[in-house]
Amino acid sequence: MLTAAVYGFVVGDALGVPYLKQSRGTFLCREMIGFGTAGQLPGTWSTNTSLLLATMDSLSHTGTFQAEDLRKYLQQWEHFSAGFPGIKPLSVGATTALALMRGVGASSVSANGSGSLVRMLPFVFVPHTDAQVREASAVTHAHPIAQDACVMYTQIAQNLLAWQDLRTAACNAQQNVLPQIKAPWRPFFAESEPELDTSGYVVHMLEAVLWCLSTTDNYADAVKAAVNLGGQTATTAALTGGLAGILYGRNAIPPAWVEKLRKKDVLDRAIHNFSSLYR
Repeated sequence: MLTAAVYGFVVGDALGVPYLKQSRGTFLCREMIGFGTAGQLPGTWSTNTSLLLATMDSLSHTGTFQAEDLRKYLQQWEHFSAGFPGIKPLSVGATTALALMRGVGASSVSANGSGSLVRMLPFVFVPHTDAQVREASAVTHAHPIAQDACVMYTQIAQNLLAWQDLRTAACNAQQNVLPQIKAPWRPFFAESEPELDTSGYVVHMLEAVLWCLSTTDNYADAVKAAVNLGGQTATTAALTGGLAGILYGRNAIPPAWVEKLRKKDVLDRAIHNFSSLYR
């Protein structure tokens, strides 16, 4: 299931890259293409995947979560972009970049983007506590809202792995986490598409991800719905794809999309190292 989740995440990421920051309704994503806003070749994944791989390698290196080791690996994010020839890697978000430069996570209310949420998926497959998830978020995003979202996402994924249906998984996660948090969560699944916001705010991002999953019944349609919401297309589709990979399995990811992915050897190495330690 680890492979399904990681490939689900990365395929969604690459699917959304060409449409980054485009407005909803001005395009329609049907297949994996290239160029567009980011000017990248088809199958190029963003720094969402770079940070995910860095997290996997840190956990593989230490055998457990260690904040300083994770920071060290995240600071090498350009290495995890795998050096695509002739193409400048997409930059990390401002909050992540500043936190890694300063060596301390941003704690202001304005620092509640999705930069820590995109690297939480590996924790689902290792022994961990909610406190460790919060601390892992705080390496870059230390505000309680961002930390709450990371706990919520990992709990939803864990519930899906325990064969709960999506609605039950999300509602159980919300009930478990809400008594401990201060984030402005609304009831999940209550939003209609016009109300969804994919500008990057972590609460809205998680709501959009759950909307995409709850209004579709297969991997491809879920990640295409995420891209077609516009805005932070790669992030929305990556986060949707990670959960959709768990929901529908590795074989549900369109083979043509997987075939187009660049640097699959980098992904497979990270998955192998990670699974060898934690199986």
